[in-house]
Amino acid sequence: MERSLAFYRDLLGMEIRNRKEEKGLYLDTLLGVENGEILTAKLSSGAGSSLLELIEFTSPRDPDPRRREVNSVGPTHIALTVVDLGKLSAALRENGIQFLSEPIVSPDKKVKLVFCRDPDGNLVELVEELG
Repeated sequence: MERSLAFYRDLLGMEIRNRKEEKGLYLDTLLGVENGEILTAKLSSGAGSSLLELIEFTSPRDPDPRRREVNSVGPTHIALTVVDLGKLSAALRENGIQFLSEPIVSPDKKVKLVFCRDPDGNLVELVEELG
């Protein structure tokens, strides 16, 4: 959780809206696990009403963690709209964040974008809307 907060909060500038620990019958029933315990943090970019929820399972731990690739079946990444992608990507690189490429402009010239990985290997698409 702390690694992810350092990325999403400290490097991407999102704000924590809510943070808590959860466990009990409600959680076990909802998630289909036994003796589930999680830490959650809900973050916002401040624009609009979208929230990013980070979840860390303290129990039970995932017995087979796998790294998802951009062409995997199912949800593969999240996309975030950012300001000044060049400046942001340079700052992220200085902090050891791995990128799939340099930022590039889309063929229709409407956005500049790049994919990077958060500290847990999840793909994050960073998108700057161009004038």
